[in-house]
Amino acid sequence: MKQLIPLLFLVTGTIFADAPLGPAGRTLSHSQNVRYIAVSDPNEGTEIYKIGEADAKWKINQWFRSHFISNDGEYFVTQYDGLNLITPSDYSPELPLVTVWKNGEKTKEYKVKDFFPDGKGPQKTVSHYYWGGTAGINEKNQIEVHLSEKGIIFLELENESAEPSGGHNSGSSAASIVTT
Repeated sequence: MKQLIPLLFLVTGTIFADAPLGPAGRTLSHSQNVRYIAVSDPNEGTEIYKIGEADAKWKINQWFRSHFISNDGEYFVTQYDGLNLITPSDYSPELPLVTVWKNGEKTKEYKVKDFFPDGKGPQKTVSHYYWGGTAGINEKNQIEVHLSEKGIIFLELENESAEPSGGHNSGSSAASIVTT
């Protein structure tokens, strides 16, 4: 039975991999240390709360399908609404895939061209472009991003550079490349 469970996940993931995303709905996330929670509502925007406090720490007047919050509640990371797949009508080198916010203010965007500077772009599938996805914010205040065919990179939340190219060619400390 234990061997059957991973197979079921693989089959289920394959069946629904290209299914349309559901409608906008309330989404929740919490910091890794579970001290902060983000509540994103299509009608009310996104609010960040410290656990145990009634008033929001800060607010963004937008809804997000996928989001992560840092352990100090200051940083908030969102990813492209299509998650790991870019629709051909949305595709552009300028399309933001990962956005960083600090205390409710947008501080930087990582676009397709930042993750795929060689111009080759994300992996083309039958109906979409598979770019990868954001796994979250780790205990070192780094955004873990899994890129299609490129491995895992870590983006520093507090770095002012918006270039995820460090560690392999530019000497920038914006990101370090880790191969898997």
